[in-house]
Amino acid sequence: MTPTHRLGEGAKPACGFQPAKPPLKTYVEIIREVAEKYSLPVLDLYRESGINPIIPVLRERYMPDGLHPNDAGYEKLSYIIENFLRTHYHR
Repeated sequence: MTPTHRLGEGAKPACGFQPAKPPLKTYVEIIREVAEKYSLPVLDLYRESGINPIIPVLRERYMPDGLHPNDAGYEKLSYIIENFLRTHYHR
């Protein structure tokens, strides 16, 4: 499962230097690549959650601090995760 978007991802630091860690999107791609290598399903919340705090209405509705989902955000994620599990692991 990949992380969701977060506010400020990919933003350049105000002081002008580059951070030592790669951007969040890089981690998402690595998770997807490893899952594909081992033929594992991956729930890509980064692309499929519909929660992107850079969009003001979505930030207000699901992730007011830009990082942590609120109750509505967790509810939305729970439906997505439940659907993924039922689709891939239903007996």
